[in-house]
Amino acid sequence: MPAVAMVVVQVALAGMKVLYKLAVDRGMSLLMLITYRYIFCSAFICPIAFFLE
Repeated sequence: MPAVAMVVVQVALAGMKVLYKLAVDRGMSLLMLITYRYIFCSAFICPIAFFLE
């Protein structure tokens, strides 16, 4: 099972790199892209931390 999780993480990271490249090539600011990433991660992680703690 850990091997499957490692593959899933690597595929997700590769997908993020492709999406970042596409967004930057189309004119999106890298600073805004990072800001959106942190907002999305906070919105996803905070409820999980709230219910598991």
